[in-house]
Amino acid sequence: QGMEQAVEKMTTLSRGAWELDALELDPDPLRLVLRLRGPADSLAARARRLRHDFGAEIFPKDEAASFWMARIETGVDSGRGTDGWGVVKCPLTPGTIVELEKDPEISALPRHYSMGGNVLWVSGAVEVIDAILKRQSLEGLIFKSSAGNPECLFLGIERKGLSARIKGALDPDNRFG
Repeated sequence: QGMEQAVEKMTTLSRGAWELDALELDPDPLRLVLRLRGPADSLAARARRLRHDFGAEIFPKDEAASFWMARIETGVDSGRGTDGWGVVKCPLTPGTIVELEKDPEISALPRHYSMGGNVLWVSGAVEVIDAILKRQSLEGLIFKSSAGNPECLFLGIERKGLSARIKGALDPDNRFG
């Protein structure tokens, strides 16, 4: 299965009646990861249906718990402590993932797509991430940085439209970049 098929499957899952607690796409190695929650009796039936309809692999509870805890604790923190390093959160749509993944520089960076493909988490050199986002007409927010409090929190394209109006309302004196 390729990236296009993975994004299609993710979109189908996010629009279905699965009541997913989390839906993520890891590009390297390519895999969809989802989490279900709910009453045990309905959970088992939903898991069986996902296995049947999508070929989902079901992990034992303890293995799944370790995966999600590691994702929460480390996310995409590779390179921590390196000068110019950062973790960046980027809003996007599932429809932009395939094109973004064709960018040769993105494939070298630790990343994953979260919230059904609506958020990209990427880490690496902030300058490189900024250049990628500009090429793809995306914007991002520095979530963590080796600089502590970076001078500018936003990367990629300049904020326009709704983003600029929200920024103007929340930070009219431009104190936060």
